[in-house]
Formats: sequence, structure tokens, C-alpha cells
Amino acid sequence: MLRHLAIRDFVIVDRLERQQTLIVIELVRAGAVGLMTMVVLTGTGPVVMIAVATVFSTVGTMYWTATASATPSIVPEGDLATANAVESTLYQSGWFAGPALATGLLAVGGSAMAFGVAAIAFLVSAGLVARIGRLGSGAFAVLLSLGALAAS
Repeated sequence: MLRHLAIRDFVIVDRLERQQTLIVIELVRAGAVGLMTMVVLTGTGPVVMIAVATVFSTVGTMYWTATASATPSIVPEGDLATANAVESTLYQSGWFAGPALATGLLAVGGSAMAFGVAAIAFLVSAGLVARIGRLGSGAFAVLLSLGALAAS
């Protein structure tokens, strides 16, 4: 099933401008985690949490597809293997450091604080992506642009 989601995400991401896609995804994830903060604070039922988690996970798979396809737009071809290794190392480090950080936040301020900090982190990420500059579009988006140009 995950393979099918990745294929769907590639098709969607390949049709959009990558920087805008990454920013929108990070803003959606910030909103989802912010909503999760409100769910925890208000004690809303688990159905809302499951719905929000589904949205979060869906756009999360799109994020990794978009970043993988954006890396060659940022890094010179000769440094691409090193950049991919660094990206993979940071991703794996997050798998170890993230739960430790979340545990600390849970111990200090509870679930609402942990979700709130995560929402802020996604907003910061969106801001950082906005500073990168244009990351290009997928091949399909380029073809659509050329078709629109030819039609005009």
C-alpha cells in the first residue's frame, strides 16, 4: 500500500512547482499539528485525532517525495551523492532524536506543548524553504507550461 501512495505522491508532486509544494505541505502539517494541540486541550474525541493524523500522514509522504526531487535543483551534480547521504543521515538521526525530544516535551509540558512545539517547527520549516528560492517543477509541469506557451 505504501508503494501505491508513493506513486500517487510522485504524480501529484511532479505536476507542481516544488518550492510552493513544500511550503504548502509544511503549512498543512503545521495546521494539522496545531489542530491536534486544540484537540488535546479541548478533549475532543479520537475520531478527530484520527482524521487529523490521516491528513498529516498523507501530506507527509508528499513532502519526502518533493524533497527528494528538489535536491538535484539545489546541489551541483558532483555533490549529489554526498547531499543524499547527508539528507539520509539527518532523516535517520531525526528518527532517534525526535522521540527523545518529544519525551522531554511531554514530561515538561504535556501533549499540548509537544504538539505546539511541533507546529512551530513546521512553520519554521516553511519559512526556511521559502528562503531557498525556486526549486523547479516536475517534467509534467514543464510540458504543461510549454503547451500553454505554444497555445498562446
